[in-house]
Parts: sequence; C-alpha cells; structure tokens
Amino acid sequence: MAVDTELRSIVNGIYDLQQLRISMGNRIVSSFRIKLGIKPSEDKKKRNKEADKLLKAIRKEYKRITDGIVKITTKFKIPEDTSLIASVAEIMLIKQYEDVLSCEETVFADMAAIVKTRPLWSAVFEHVKGVGPVVAGFLMAYVDIVKAETVSKLWYYVGYGVEKDGFATSRRKEHLIEVEYEDKEGKIQTKWVIHHNPTVRSKLAFVLSRGLITARDHYYLESYLPYKNRIQSMPKHKDKKAAHINNMAKRKAVKDFLRDIWPHWRELEGLPATPPYSEAKLGIKHGDHAKIAPSPKEPVNE
Repeated sequence: MAVDTELRSIVNGIYDLQQLRISMGNRIVSSFRIKLGIKPSEDKKKRNKEADKLLKAIRKEYKRITDGIVKITTKFKIPEDTSLIASVAEIMLIKQYEDVLSCEETVFADMAAIVKTRPLWSAVFEHVKGVGPVVAGFLMAYVDIVKAETVSKLWYYVGYGVEKDGFATSRRKEHLIEVEYEDKEGKIQTKWVIHHNPTVRSKLAFVLSRGLITARDHYYLESYLPYKNRIQSMPKHKDKKAAHINNMAKRKAVKDFLRDIWPHWRELEGLPATPPYSEAKLGIKHGDHAKIAPSPKEPVNE
C-alpha cells in the first residue's frame, strides 16, 4: 500500500475543519478588537498575541454567561457585569466557534483511535517519544513509502533533502523543477514549481520537530543538542541568528527520525530496505536507537 488512503481522507477533513475554526476565531477577534483598543496599524506579532489573549478572555466570559443555560434565545438577558460580550448575537457567534472547536477535538480523538489500529503505529511510532498518533497518522496518510526507495528519496519528497548546489531544499529558483501542464485552452505549457510536498514539510518543521524536542529524549539529546552546539562553534555560522541555528538543529532531529523509521516502515510493507548512503558508501554506522521496537511478529533477542 503506497499511502493510507482512508487516513488521508480523514486527515484532509480534519484540517478543513481546523481551517474553518481558525477563520471563525479570526472573525470573532475582529469583532471584539476595538473593545481591546487594538489598532490595525500595530505590529502584526503584537496584534496576534493580543488577539490570542482576547479570544481566551471572550471564551471564558462566554462560558460564565452560558453556564447552566440549555438553549440560547433572543429573550436571554445579558448580565450587566460583562466586560466584553454585550449582545445575544455576540454570544451566538462564540457558540458557533465553540461547537466547531468541540467537533474538531472529537474528530482528532477519533483519528487517533484509528491510527492506533494500524500495525505501523505499534511497530514504529508508538515507541518514539514526542510523536503522537496525530502526527503518525499524517505521515501514514501522505508519505508514499513505496516510492521512497532510499532515505534520500524520503528526505527529498518531504523537502528535507540537499540540492545539487549543496544547500538545503528551499523555494529559491535554483531548487525549482520545470513541469508541463495543460492550460484552459488545451495547450501544453511549462512552469517552475517546488518538487516537495509543502504540507508535509510544514507539519514536520512545526509539529513533529516541536514534539521531538519537547520530549527531551533521544532526538533531543543525540541529534538536536549535539548538532546545535557544533554549528554554534563553527566560524561559518557565527553571523546566523539564534532562531536560524535552532531551525537547523530541529531539521537535523527530523532527518534523523525519518532515517530511523524508514527501514522499519519499508520492511513492514514487505519492501527492501537498503542501508543509507552514509553507511553503505562511507562506513558511518548510525545506531538504530532502541526506542523503535521490532515488529510484534518478530522475535525479540534477549
């Protein structure tokens, strides 16, 4: 099986729901922004922080107002001691947001339950601290392990490869590929596009990396920290900002994680798993960390 198509449908539905919830939250914040005195001309980062604080305050007040109320009607009287919510229309707007949020949380829980029924979860992902069923389900849904014949091809697909110019994959012109497409008039045209899946790369960079680092386990101690300490002491990186170095170290942790799960995933699908280039050609043996257990069907050597 190339990808888990069932999980992909579920994942796509979840993220559609998540986008709806985010849009609704933005509309609520916009409606209440003036009450907090946030000006459109203020710094975007500051506005986002204030918006998060405002949304939390609104939801807290909403729950206090609606405590014990079975159904909100236009006859409902707004308490005089409220500081933010002043109309039934505002209550209804927040109620819609709460309903979508509750639905999102339920669907995520359902997805996690489904992921845990997959052999790949119990054989691989369950044994890696910092990787939960949601991230595991996303990888199962989007990574075509059949096409990932080598670790390098897996890195290349998710946007974590190294290009011919020696730089990490990016959106710079040198890293784009030319593809053909048919325009509205039926004519074949060409355009330059990225070769990796940006959605997968985004989830690896912002979700998976955070989980691996926060877990303070193998990939934090053996990949992230040593690499970060090493590049901080290298002259060629002395002008890089702390955030840049941090991202480089997180990238290292994610790449090592993908390198470690790749052979297990391939073998579980009945596919050949050749040693990575660094091991086969350079003789660099990477320790297959014990956090990833063998398949339940395989005997465990005592």
